[in-house]
Amino acid sequence: MSSKIRKQIYLEQRQEHLLKAMSTTGYAYAQQGGVSEAKIIRQSIDLTRKF
Repeated sequence: MSSKIRKQIYLEQRQEHLLKAMSTTGYAYAQQGGVSEAKIIRQSIDLTRKF
């Protein structure tokens, strides 16, 4: 497992609502809901790198 660096980010209110919805509905390859917001952000960054 790679080491992680702590970052503070600012989100718009709509982004916060989307992030909350994604984390509670099991978005981002979760077997059973409850994905951390940090994991969703990391996966989103990885996905944008591919494009």
